[in-house]
Amino acid sequence: MINKKIGSVDAASFPPLASEVESMLKDVAGRNFLAKTRRRLNNRAKELGVSFEAKSWAADATSEKARKKKQDSFVKAKIEELKAAEAEAAEAKAAAAEAEAKAAAAEAEAEAEAEAEAEAEAVEEAPAEE
Repeated sequence: MINKKIGSVDAASFPPLASEVESMLKDVAGRNFLAKTRRRLNNRAKELGVSFEAKSWAADATSEKARKKKQDSFVKAKIEELKAAEAEAAEAKAAAAEAEAKAAAAEAEAEAEAEAEAEAEAVEEAPAEE
């Protein structure tokens, strides 16, 4: 019915038809049907040389609101996941730096101990001159 109306509309009756179809479909049509109808109206408007704002037509439809709400919650969840992953990566980086610092300190301590031991051996092996 709607497709027949769109196909048979002329330039003079296009704007009222577009608003009539919009008011009929706003609360009952699904996202796909709205998109197809929007595309059909846009193509027919181009054929007739009439201006038609396809992006704003039925933008506040129930299915569009539901889709936007779902998309917003998905994006917010992804942002939270990203923040958590960044925090986890920062913690891991800090832990790795701390472990590296501990390893460097242990290595320096071992070197100092080895030097002290070598020095002590050198003193014991050197004959005492009198």
